[in-house]
Amino acid sequence: MKNSFIALCVLFILILSNTACAQDAYLRMFKTDSKKEYLIKEGHRVKLKTEETGRVKGRFSIVDENHIILDGRKIALNDITKMKRSPYMETFLLNGNLYFWGGALVGQGLGFFAYSGDSYMLGAALVGAGLIYLATQGPGLRLYRSRDKGWKYEIVKKSKELPETVIQQ
Repeated sequence: MKNSFIALCVLFILILSNTACAQDAYLRMFKTDSKKEYLIKEGHRVKLKTEETGRVKGRFSIVDENHIILDGRKIALNDITKMKRSPYMETFLLNGNLYFWGGALVGQGLGFFAYSGDSYMLGAALVGAGLIYLATQGPGLRLYRSRDKGWKYEIVKKSKELPETVIQQ
């Protein structure tokens, strides 16, 4: 009994010391001419575009100073052309509303057209179909940070010189 209590205490201390000493890795997006920068913590959802693989989205993990893994693919930071943060809740709420209202308009337009025969209700169905198409394309409220516009990407470890205000969580 006493040995198991001591082993449990040692295990608890090891877990606390590991989390206290661990450094958090961030993906830093910065623009040198305007001093803007954004930090995205490892494990958060991002959406990016590369020349080879096209559009990829998901949670990223950091391999080394020059590579990340996203959706099972190893991607070099130099290959990224555009990147943005893609929070799950924002995506869920935006696309969910577009699907809902698009489906409601399609149903309403087709229902009233079948009931009354007036062709102007097909306009509502077309607008609803447009909303559903927009939801499948996955719009976002955040802007892409493009390499063409001067944005650069690098991996950094959290330390005292990084300001807390630019960390997106």
